[in-house]
Amino acid sequence: IVAHAPAVPNSIHTIVSSLPKREDGKRVSPVVLYFHERAEALDLATKTAKVILHNIKRPRFQHGIPFGMTKGYFGTLEDAVKGRLANSKATAGFWEQRFPGDYTVIENGVNTDLYNAEGSRIEEWEKEKQTGKKLILFAGRHEEKKGIDIFIKSIGVLIQDGNREIRAKIAGRGRSKYTDQLKGLVKRLGLEDFITFTGFLSNEDLARAMRTVSLFVAS
Repeated sequence: IVAHAPAVPNSIHTIVSSLPKREDGKRVSPVVLYFHERAEALDLATKTAKVILHNIKRPRFQHGIPFGMTKGYFGTLEDAVKGRLANSKATAGFWEQRFPGDYTVIENGVNTDLYNAEGSRIEEWEKEKQTGKKLILFAGRHEEKKGIDIFIKSIGVLIQDGNREIRAKIAGRGRSKYTDQLKGLVKRLGLEDFITFTGFLSNEDLARAMRTVSLFVAS
């Protein structure tokens, strides 16, 4: 059983606590915790939650019938865990300090049949490049931790330094309120002629976009 984002309390506690045990007290099914992101902004909340959730007990189930009480959320997982996975060394290092153990890093896979240098491009963008423009693409969810505001400000610095041939494309979507804030930042910095928002791009369109631009930025 692989517990995705185990630092976020979810139904995995119920699943794990309902697993039968062997004679040695270990769960019959191995449990692997998979951590895919850090949470610096929530660090204090994470530590607080760990203390609280270690102690909050939940019903223990057998055949759908509650009987007795389990350990707290993290206590149950730590007792059952057979392995810890992370999608990067940075993520592993972050969580190792909070939930000590041996972490195996398995980086996110890439579909090389789709994302490669061969294939079609975005014709409209190609025309921009033919006029001497340097295209920079940022793709990612529109949320604070992605640093899109920093990307926008960085483009502004480059423009101020005389690199007026740059054209930045921001792909992706998120909370509409935050996207509006980003568009407002572009307007306040006077970068409407240099930065455009493409909206959500399908996997195929994203691959075409990546082939077209001079520089791709991911976060």
